[in-house]
Amino acid sequence: MVILLGFLTWLFWPRKFPRTRKRLLIFSGLVFLFSVILGLNTYWPREYDKNYLEAKLPADQDVTPLRELADSNQFYIGVALSPDPIYGTEIIREFNSLVGENHFMPGKLLVDAGNWTFDFSGADKLMTFAEANGMRMRGHTLVWGKFPGMTFPKQWIERINTSTDPKATMEMLIKKYIETVMGHYKGRLNTWDVVNEPMAGTELYPSIFTKSMGEGYIDFSFRTAREDLLNLIHLHVP
Repeated sequence: MVILLGFLTWLFWPRKFPRTRKRLLIFSGLVFLFSVILGLNTYWPREYDKNYLEAKLPADQDVTPLRELADSNQFYIGVALSPDPIYGTEIIREFNSLVGENHFMPGKLLVDAGNWTFDFSGADKLMTFAEANGMRMRGHTLVWGKFPGMTFPKQWIERINTSTDPKATMEMLIKKYIETVMGHYKGRLNTWDVVNEPMAGTELYPSIFTKSMGEGYIDFSFRTAREDLLNLIHLHVP
């Protein structure tokens, strides 16, 4: 603000007072230079010692892990995880439930929607980590329509746009996808997020699913997932 006022004063100061105008310009320049130096000193990135994970509690201080508290109260406490967790020891100690950051999403699993080619490697690694450490795995998510390429394959857009019956085509895609993914984890994973973030304020988020099926895609997705889950449970009843 001071710089702007100084510059405007110089700009409109009568030219018959050149010395005053010169001083105003010098003053504005010095204030600007000081502001730049101060800003750089304040906001320039600095490296700090990352010793916060090395802090040791006093020997006489007994701290109960969150996982132990959750287990004793029959409660799940979870964390989002990538296939290569950095803080694996801390995660195992503090949490009893896992959810994948991105690797259970349609855009990650269905790598070639034209040929229905799946890549479960990242999700399988998370699943194995959960099983090895006695943790619940939560599948996230079966249906999500916000970001083409990540939350659903981009090829689905062309399928819907060129279909003579978009609703039937979308139902087929949802059903086939859910059956494939839930079938892959049958007997291992029975907790799923079926539809993620469908709302945009008070309205449904406009997506490939609402375009082809309206709000009915939510009901259809949940019914499909429920039927598949019941079938998978039935298959594993002795």
